[in-house]
Amino acid sequence: MHASAEQLVAGCAFNDEIHKLPSGKETGFPKGVYRYKSQEEANAHWDEALILGIVRAVKKYGR
Repeated sequence: MHASAEQLVAGCAFNDEIHKLPSGKETGFPKGVYRYKSQEEANAHWDEALILGIVRAVKKYGR
């Protein structure tokens, strides 16, 4: 809830550890610029891309 240098350092360390995972540098989000008619449409795209990324990672790296 409150920003601090310690929290920034912890967040950076967490991010670095995530990138060390086998699928840490991959996402399900294709590059591009997206425009949505509604927040619901944007949320649906986010959910779909996230799920596809997880599915790809499981197929590639196993559970």
